[in-house]
Amino acid sequence: MSKKRSSLSLDDDAVLMQRVDALAVEQGLPSLTPPPKSDDAAAPAALVAQEPPEPLKMTIPAYLSRDLAVRAAQRRVTKKYLVMEALRQAGYHIEDADMDEDGRRARGPKAK
Repeated sequence: MSKKRSSLSLDDDAVLMQRVDALAVEQGLPSLTPPPKSDDAAAPAALVAQEPPEPLKMTIPAYLSRDLAVRAAQRRVTKKYLVMEALRQAGYHIEDADMDEDGRRARGPKAK
């Protein structure tokens, strides 16, 4: 059994990109292109689904790590919060509920 494949000419880049995007969505693959900025507060249903957080491990220069640590301490937030804030400003959709300034686990009602 073989799948019938349609051939595309070199002029069909837009069609090919639409097919690649559709296949990525179908396969649950992430996009490498950030979503366009919009004033619309409503997020697509697929992005709002409650999923457990996933770790992101990366190596950054020591000077950047120090700068993040200093700025996080000055603002009394976590380095994770600073990175997520920068991603949000770059146009990535991040739910308000996921923008927790203090990464420690909640230990009851917050003292004021």
